[in-house]
Amino acid sequence: MTRKKVLWVLTIFILAAVMLFLTDYPSANIKQSTFNKLNKIRQSKKQAVFDYFNDASSTAKSIINDKFMVRSFEILKESGKGDNGDLEFKIDEHYVSKYNKFYDILFVDSSGFVFHSIKKETDYHTNLISGSQSSSKLARALQEKSSGKFIEFEHYGPSDEPAAFFYIPVYKGNEHSGWFILQCALNRIKTILADRSELGRTGEVYLVNRQKLMLTDSRFMEDSTALKLKVDTAAVNEALKVNSGNKIIEDYRHVKVFSSYEKFNLFNVEWIIIAEIDESEVITEYFKKYKRHFLKDIIRGASELPRHKYPNKQHDSKLKRIDIDEFAKAAVDTQLVTYGVASCTAIAIVVPDRFAYLVHISPTDEIYITNPITKLFLKDKYHNLLGNLIERIKRYDVYAGELNKIKVTVIAPHSRSVDKIITTVLNNDIELSNIKYIFNPGARNANVFLDHTGRNLDVEWVGDGVSYTEYADEIVDLGSVMKKLINYDNESHGD
Repeated sequence: MTRKKVLWVLTIFILAAVMLFLTDYPSANIKQSTFNKLNKIRQSKKQAVFDYFNDASSTAKSIINDKFMVRSFEILKESGKGDNGDLEFKIDEHYVSKYNKFYDILFVDSSGFVFHSIKKETDYHTNLISGSQSSSKLARALQEKSSGKFIEFEHYGPSDEPAAFFYIPVYKGNEHSGWFILQCALNRIKTILADRSELGRTGEVYLVNRQKLMLTDSRFMEDSTALKLKVDTAAVNEALKVNSGNKIIEDYRHVKVFSSYEKFNLFNVEWIIIAEIDESEVITEYFKKYKRHFLKDIIRGASELPRHKYPNKQHDSKLKRIDIDEFAKAAVDTQLVTYGVASCTAIAIVVPDRFAYLVHISPTDEIYITNPITKLFLKDKYHNLLGNLIERIKRYDVYAGELNKIKVTVIAPHSRSVDKIITTVLNNDIELSNIKYIFNPGARNANVFLDHTGRNLDVEWVGDGVSYTEYADEIVDLGSVMKKLINYDNESHGD
């Protein structure tokens, strides 16, 4: 190889190394970049909501120029309860082809009587102004002959769900004949906001009205939250005062989140749109992106934080022993225990007051293996206890939306397994703030006690002539360690 070629190869190698270093080196303000992303998503979703309602409004207004619908209105109004089957069938066909963005269309006379509707729900052949719906916003608008022509979402009894309405006056000459009332269901808006392709595991966008009621559904709740869940958070209160902003707050679940919020006006109705993502996910993703840079520091940081030492205590409750390469779930009034954790690793996985698992893992497990070839030599001795246990828990013990409740505590007098453990846990959508690492390189081994509630995890360290206990609830989680490493609390985020 010529001298010129050697220099060329070295140049490429150096440039590649520099690029690798730059892409793997932490950069950007994590708070500001998160808010920038949320602001962009919030604006995009708000525009989609506007586009939907502007299109719906345009279609609703056009009905008064629809000669077929206006003529049908007059015929059905004049014929009363006569046989109009053929005309009604044609109206249904016309509705499907031109007005199917609306859930229903009510044909209402000037007294408030519904003489025809597409769905024929329980409002059919009733009076909206004087009947069971007389206290609704829709009834009040019709009675007052309001010029607003849009009624925001409220619970509508005949449909047994939230509904909004466009109401379009119908005139015969100069005489007011009644209204076309076009009913909007929430499903269209829910569909717009339910697309969370850029919002990770915990992000969501939702709407709130002036009464601080969520208009859409929470990502984290099985039942519908529309007009049922009160959202009295700092984001909502700030939006009502100053229109828009960014804050790290406690959300309606009492979980710390990045919140991007804005109050906006739609047809003289004020709503708030909020885009949020859990702080714990933001920290986790930042760690995952720069794991090569932070792994050793986070292990060292976890071990160097001040920790209290307590005298060992007598464990009087019923004990169930976990041996090497075993795991068990604690039964009521039973305490799990594993002894002599030295070259092995003990891991507790709990949802407090729901379940508690303890596993004792040997060095032939996946969490220790860094070279795939090693598996070939281990043959039947190889196993993946942690991965299998987490899969079992996800299948039988928690719903997908409850992963943020899982707490993982790793106990070992060494750090050989922690890299793979963190990777396995994070790859199962459990956040860094849900992991604790109790590391004591000065100890010979550890005895671990876990009660059935998952709230009491005691680690009894054994060394040369020294023995003491640490309590897991006093140990700082790795998410907090990470925040300290990046000076997170002092980072500006441009509220």
